[in-house]
Amino acid sequence: MRHISNLVRDSVQDLLFAFLHSHPKGELDLICSAMWLIWHRLNQILFSAPNSRATPNWNQIFEWLTEYHDQGKVFQGRAAPSATSPPKWQPTSTNLPKLNVDASVLSGCTYVTVGGVLRDHQGIVYGAFDQKIQGNLSPVAAEAEAEAEAVAVREGLLFSQRSGWKIDIIESDASTVIEAINKCQLTSPIGPLISEIHHLKTTSPGIIFTFTPRLGNSVAHSLAKQAMERNVCGLWTNAIPLFIAPYVILDVG
Repeated sequence: MRHISNLVRDSVQDLLFAFLHSHPKGELDLICSAMWLIWHRLNQILFSAPNSRATPNWNQIFEWLTEYHDQGKVFQGRAAPSATSPPKWQPTSTNLPKLNVDASVLSGCTYVTVGGVLRDHQGIVYGAFDQKIQGNLSPVAAEAEAEAEAVAVREGLLFSQRSGWKIDIIESDASTVIEAINKCQLTSPIGPLISEIHHLKTTSPGIIFTFTPRLGNSVAHSLAKQAMERNVCGLWTNAIPLFIAPYVILDVG
């Protein structure tokens, strides 16, 4: 702690970035893991099982760290990314923030989970959300996945409007869904959702919908996956959920 004793620590995000630059990588892993475990157990006690005092599930921590390390191996041993090898998350060309969204759906479920993260051109998180949404999905797996991804875009639009943020890009790793939205394919299986999205877009003129590979959407993907395990939806403004901190750091590192 002596390395950061003189730093102004206005938020957990500032603290994490300070650790990134002043501590060995292994220590940062442990710090993030411990903070995530505390946050996870607190939510369990407050919202899921108030009377529970079970021992924390350390296997979950190890799985989380393994996924984090796997993400970090992408650029190991490589030179700095070139024009043909873009970073995982790419900033906008304007000063307006960009919203990344993603969805998660399991076969046979009557709900989808979605997540989104709003970041400025420097990668700083302005806000984030995750949500579990009930609904009947198509029995065809590909169509159900498309529906889930379209729901994530719709909920992202609602999130930005309710929060009062002006954004210029909503980004998803579902290329077929982004194409269907941009071409306004109302006769497609996700036509009703596309209609909703375009209706919402009229109150936020100038927004464009773009595709990014999964590696460029890891934070939103983590939020959508985490929502599968939560019994409450999450909404963070001017803050960062602790469990996505490693992914945010990897993106801007």
